[in-house]
Amino acid sequence: MFNDILDRLLRETPGARSATVMGFDGIAITSKDGAEANGSEQSAAVEVAAVTSQLKRAAEGLGAGDVREVALELDGQTTLLRPLTSEYLLALTLGPDGYAGKGRYLMRILAPQIVAELV
Repeated sequence: MFNDILDRLLRETPGARSATVMGFDGIAITSKDGAEANGSEQSAAVEVAAVTSQLKRAAEGLGAGDVREVALELDGQTTLLRPLTSEYLLALTLGPDGYAGKGRYLMRILAPQIVAELV
């Protein structure tokens, strides 16, 4: 269903390790690992999804609008999350030398295609 979109995201983002479509509850709908995956990407995405959910509630409470993106940069990897709908988000995990700018751009332009598949 989402395989071609996630494949493109992984293929065109230097240093991409994993791409996941998941709910804000952290449950993955589908996930693809890139060539550089080391196995920790899924757990990182789940943990950051929980934080994103809390940020979403805080933004709503403050009347600050919707959360558009969350990035968590650690020593060994960076995880980017982009909300797709009120229930789902897209996660991209990159290695330490990954190109986050390219990943952010591709997530933004591919998000409408994923949303269309979710509906």
